[in-house]
Amino acid sequence: MPRVLRRCAVGAAVVLAFTLLPDAASADPEWTSAIVTGAVIHGARSEWDTSFYGAVRGDALFFRTNRHSLGFGPALEVGTAGFSDVRLLGSAELLAPLGEFLAVSVAPGVVMRSSSEGAVAGLSGRAFFGMRAYGYTDYSLNGGLVVGFDQDLGGPREHAIVVGLQIDGLVLALPVLFLVSAFHGSGD
Repeated sequence: MPRVLRRCAVGAAVVLAFTLLPDAASADPEWTSAIVTGAVIHGARSEWDTSFYGAVRGDALFFRTNRHSLGFGPALEVGTAGFSDVRLLGSAELLAPLGEFLAVSVAPGVVMRSSSEGAVAGLSGRAFFGMRAYGYTDYSLNGGLVVGFDQDLGGPREHAIVVGLQIDGLVLALPVLFLVSAFHGSGD
């Protein structure tokens, strides 16, 4: 078990090191927030189950100076497989634009999964394909398809295959913000 913790600590140190790089030679970070909703096939050995997968996700990409440049930075995700566990993922994301608005990204990282069986560390990876606008105001709208894989390194050695839709958090918040603004503005 200590080897698993060392691997997680090394992964976290790599992500932290890239977030602390000086930004003198790069643009301001571009960040996003999103909700991921979809399905997960998970289990150990021959016992597989299909469940709902839901997560809240955020990232901050550095080195993007325009909509055609690569981005690299940390990503965090908190999710659940069928509401039977909690998954905390930390990864280093690399984004490559595929045109004006489309992009693909890969995010290898580490996962800590906590369930009624206890907590277990593992490896994870996520791939994204979809719309990712360049963030001229530091926020970048996004939405598309997410495919992922989680692998426990200890305990029950569970595997998980995630397929879902990533929906921009700001787009989901806009109707609420509009209603709050309408109610507060009605007294003027």
